[in-house]
Amino acid sequence: CVFRSPNVAAAVHRASVLDARHHRRRLSEGLAAFVYQRLIALDGKHLLEVDFHLPSIALRRHLRAHETPPPPVVFEGESAYQFVQVVRQRDGDTVLHLNEGWAIHSILPASGPLTGGYWDAFLTLPILTGRPAGRLAVLGNAGGTVGNVFAAAWPDTVIDGVEIDPVVSDVGRRFLGMNNPRLTVHTADARSWLRASAGGYDAIVVDAYRQPYIPFHLVSREFFSIARDRLTSGGVVAINVGTPPGQLEAVDQIAATMRAVFPAVQQVRIDEFNSIVFGYQGPATAAAARSALRGATGLSAGPAQTVAAGLADVPAGGTVLTDDHSPIEWVTDRALLTYLQDGAPGASRSGS
Repeated sequence: CVFRSPNVAAAVHRASVLDARHHRRRLSEGLAAFVYQRLIALDGKHLLEVDFHLPSIALRRHLRAHETPPPPVVFEGESAYQFVQVVRQRDGDTVLHLNEGWAIHSILPASGPLTGGYWDAFLTLPILTGRPAGRLAVLGNAGGTVGNVFAAAWPDTVIDGVEIDPVVSDVGRRFLGMNNPRLTVHTADARSWLRASAGGYDAIVVDAYRQPYIPFHLVSREFFSIARDRLTSGGVVAINVGTPPGQLEAVDQIAATMRAVFPAVQQVRIDEFNSIVFGYQGPATAAAARSALRGATGLSAGPAQTVAAGLADVPAGGTVLTDDHSPIEWVTDRALLTYLQDGAPGASRSGS
């Protein structure tokens, strides 16, 4: 998931108006209620201030968004889990939106195999492990973007993609180019599936969201222990953590939790809204990471240089999330509220 515009104010305004063309009253009312409840639960004394500024901020953004016709919707529907929408943007990219539609969960670029987003950073995993024909598990496969970029850059990698929502997998195949012949899609909860698997993965990608949250059971010490045990020697776990600009508490807590499990952890801020955290099964792999990335060639060279330039070691210590205590939703709520109060810097929704 990439937060192209995590703008709570605009989302609330958008949610408060019936979109008759798409018949989304039930979804919209639910989102509005959700955000207001979160604002109240987070900080009651600021609710009046936020509510007072909400109409003018939201109205300006709403008017700007409607100066030109919206991009065409090629699919939309309700699954058992969420509202699913596929949009073809004016630049030609096809993107997957879920629920309130303020993040992109998968993308099929109009030109070239690379996305220009955080998904490309996962192409560094075969470089880090030294296994271009290895085995990869993608927890949160969505519309298959990771599998698509691997088909272009690392076509011999065998991929197990785990996606809980079969409707999302279906639109991936129909509209988002999910046709990597080495990708097998499993319809399951990511943690349950991983725990039951035999393991033997050279790398594991974690990119699962129940917007705007990473499910708490996929960022706990217990979960990362399962992931570590399903890696081969020298394997790597990489997780995408989406947060508003400058709001890195969630990144830091997830990195600290991984550091409590893995002997070496590194993180990199890929763009304004996304960080990738790497957990290494062996410290030698982490020690050689920067030099290996700088020497990358081919399609993965650009993403490798980006990761190498910003890669930072994560020291031991800090808040560790567990199955019994994982306030990741509260951390995300605080980040969104702070971002809203700061005026939502950098927010611009792609394709609208």
